[in-house]
Amino acid sequence: MMFFDPRNLRTTPKPESVMLPRMPREAWGTFVRGQLEAKGMSPNQLALALGLRPRHVIDWIDGASGFTVQPATVVHATARALGVPTNDALVAAGYPAR
Repeated sequence: MMFFDPRNLRTTPKPESVMLPRMPREAWGTFVRGQLEAKGMSPNQLALALGLRPRHVIDWIDGASGFTVQPATVVHATARALGVPTNDALVAAGYPAR
């Protein structure tokens, strides 16, 4: 299982060199909550897969401010952790499909 290490985000190349604007929080939170429910996962399990603290994942899904990670990195890492296609995650987050 791969873990998402937020400490390496500043030095890790952005997936496919995608630069995205700030994530539309409501659409993304709805998508992630729906995927968690469909897969029978809890936010704690997603946190474990991403290598983050559960509280950070819950705050991030709920749209708390202060989440400063590049949106493309978040979309790609979360799509991998949820086992969904990256394009589906991008569209659900309010971005054009690639």
